[in-house]
Amino acid sequence: MRYDLLCIGDVFCDVIAEPVKRLPKANQQTITGIIVNKGGEAANTACAASRLGLKTALVARAGDGLLSQKVVEEIKGHGVDVFCKRDNREIAITMALAWGKDNRAFISSEGTNKRLGIRDIDWKLIESSKHVMRAGIWHTSKLLKENRRILEKAKKEGCETSMNIGWDPLGWTKERKEMIFGCMRHTDLVFLNEEELKALCGRKKEKRLLEKGVKLIGVHQGEKGSTVVAEGVRLE
Repeated sequence: MRYDLLCIGDVFCDVIAEPVKRLPKANQQTITGIIVNKGGEAANTACAASRLGLKTALVARAGDGLLSQKVVEEIKGHGVDVFCKRDNREIAITMALAWGKDNRAFISSEGTNKRLGIRDIDWKLIESSKHVMRAGIWHTSKLLKENRRILEKAKKEGCETSMNIGWDPLGWTKERKEMIFGCMRHTDLVFLNEEELKALCGRKKEKRLLEKGVKLIGVHQGEKGSTVVAEGVRLE
């Protein structure tokens, strides 16, 4: 196998404001530190896995601008092999705000993420990987109807598979949730937070995903840690 992990999905340039006591009122201004960093569920996972010693690859889209170049080079600097098609649009950007005790808000542009399509994926990369992860699924909208095909292909090639669900900015419609549920029998691991789990599955939560065929569920809970759920197993 060439890669331990292949991530397919989103890349962002994150503009992160350090926490302030309160947000300014309309037409007012406040001062704090600002950090510009690489981001995106797929990109962050690929970098973290590479730092842990895994041979990792990333399939994504980026632009030709300075921000795109900075982010792609930063990802490569973590040891990730980047298969990233370029176009004349700018990379996706997320502005992150934090205020008060635990308040956070995000404003994003989808940028080049929404142009990532099935033709951007080299199937030979899947064939040569141990694990295939789809991440940033809501931001890579051209692949929404292709997720099942990608994961099914990965399973046929003997790969483990996973999905990082993320928050649906368009409101968790029945149609979009069904597209996710349709992938579950081809997915070994689903990774999401408590709010995403509730929005996707309602009161049945983890049970509904297990019924759909998922083998392992990871629910991240911020400072409380994580919960891992499988059939007959629950670890907090």
